[in-house]
Amino acid sequence: MLRIIYIALLAYTLAACGGEASTTTADNDNEHHSHEGHDHDHEGHDHGHEGHDHDHNHEDGNVEAEGDGVHFGAEITQDNSIGLTDAIAKVESGEEAVDLDMGEGNVVKAVEMKVEGTVSEVCKKAGCWLRIATEEGEEMFINTNHDFFVPVEMIGKTVVVEGAAFKTITTVEELRHYAEDDEKSAEEIAAITEPVSEYELHAKGLVVKQ
Repeated sequence: MLRIIYIALLAYTLAACGGEASTTTADNDNEHHSHEGHDHDHEGHDHGHEGHDHDHNHEDGNVEAEGDGVHFGAEITQDNSIGLTDAIAKVESGEEAVDLDMGEGNVVKAVEMKVEGTVSEVCKKAGCWLRIATEEGEEMFINTNHDFFVPVEMIGKTVVVEGAAFKTITTVEELRHYAEDDEKSAEEIAAITEPVSEYELHAKGLVVKQ
């Protein structure tokens, strides 16, 4: 019986959280299909929950954030972090950029960095992605690749995130899916008609500044 319940919870989780990925300017013609429950595969990214332990599910299906309340994912320090504005400039300049293999032959130029910013948005369904922003409106999409999860209550906190950052183009399909995750209205979702160029960081760890 416990095994049946666990399998049912796992199946529910696989459909619960929209997978988050974005397409790169280098390969924008690939099929964009990899959100869980939607059979999407963005340029070979596999953002499913397969292989992850989902014993942290709440009874309502939402995923419980991991970590100690300060550190999430790989334990990192705040040392040598740079501000979001400088991080974006570094990505734009290509300084210290290296090839980042996104899977299935899709390679982007990415910069390893620690970036500091204020959390402006978190995936409400599972905390598997977030955004950091400046008061001037600069933003960076933080993709955890389901390696770790953060609480929705993190919005407004200053964090340092470590990982590989690069520039992307997010398709209309992806933007609408993110809007669904954020529980936007049908009218708001339908109003999304243009792709968005943005900056993304594939995170290995996050620390909340104290």
